[in-house]
Amino acid sequence: MKLIMAMSDATPQDGRARIETVRRVFEAFAQRDVDAALPFIHPQVRLWVVTAAVARGGRPYVGHQGIREYFQDASRLWQALELSPVEFEQVGEAIVVLGEVHARGTGGELRVPAVWTWKFRDDLVLDCRVDSDVAVARAALGESTSVEELVRTYVTAFNHRDVDRMITLVDPAIVNRPSVLTSAGRDYLGHQGLRNWMRDVMADSVDTQLTVLEVRRLEDERWALLGQVTADGAPVGGVASLLRVRRGLIAEVHEYRSEESLLSGLRQPV
Repeated sequence: MKLIMAMSDATPQDGRARIETVRRVFEAFAQRDVDAALPFIHPQVRLWVVTAAVARGGRPYVGHQGIREYFQDASRLWQALELSPVEFEQVGEAIVVLGEVHARGTGGELRVPAVWTWKFRDDLVLDCRVDSDVAVARAALGESTSVEELVRTYVTAFNHRDVDRMITLVDPAIVNRPSVLTSAGRDYLGHQGLRNWMRDVMADSVDTQLTVLEVRRLEDERWALLGQVTADGAPVGGVASLLRVRRGLIAEVHEYRSEESLLSGLRQPV
């Protein structure tokens, strides 16, 4: 794996530490040195790259073990893999890198423009996604902000048991499949279904509340909500919700008890 890199002097000062982290990860990837990369990578990282599309049907590489699997797949699939990041830019809390990917394997050769979008938690890489167009990458960043606001508003309305507010945020044909916040074991369909669900929630003697820890874009229209559930103020466990967002409204919600089971559900219709 080969790396060609240049850095613009126009980079804002407050983004230089994260850019340096990204540069170190690029260098480790180029040297195929996974142990050099991991100190800069969050344990819950998600890596969405070309190799994932070839080796695992587009599913991301997850966590530190996933990064190790990426290195193994890259060595197996590509006789040569050249990453050429050229321009680094801070966009909000993310680092966007423009460049090119050149890969050669037994099935042929690939040379494509690349836009890497790096997101962080605790100054470590939490998410890396590769797009082929800068407009797509920038649109995804903007969409992430608006969808996160939508989801957080929905959760706040749930915590206040404000079903009328929730209805303004969801598609009229919403499919809601709760399995953690309530255990009714059935789907609630449409606006009336949402009202029925909230009626069941309020009928429970336990005050269930949801704290949002993260909202993450997974793929077109699909998003993950990772959160913590409390009952009467005491933590009772996590929740991982797979959401579909269409035209600015929540169209489907499918709850899982763990992030791992959510990711396995990506290959199934929501």
